[in-house]
Amino acid sequence: MACIWDDSRRVQAAIRKARTFAEEKKVPMTIERLAAFLGVGRIELLDEMDRSLDNDGEERKKVQALLRKTCAEAVASVVEFGLLKGNTPTMTMFYLKSNAGYSEKAEEEKLPDVYFYGEDRLD
Repeated sequence: MACIWDDSRRVQAAIRKARTFAEEKKVPMTIERLAAFLGVGRIELLDEMDRSLDNDGEERKKVQALLRKTCAEAVASVVEFGLLKGNTPTMTMFYLKSNAGYSEKAEEEKLPDVYFYGEDRLD
């Protein structure tokens, strides 16, 4: 059987099944659920989504676009579920840190260096 990453129809079918499962169980669509329906691990899914496709064909690029869109949808689904049904943000925050690159650390603003020229000529 061909690699699933080379067949956008198989990927679309797996996405539909994962969405349907989530809707029927009234749970959020997750990256882990998507990976399970694709028959791969979470890390393999994320690696495939992020890898460079410079030398790949259009079908593989189409699959990657589907994966990116669906993974973004999964992150939004978890956040919405946490906001609407969760009683604590802990699970949602953990999921975002694990799968969406979220960090609680604020990036320190880098201010430019300031130089004063001619100060020695002031009276």
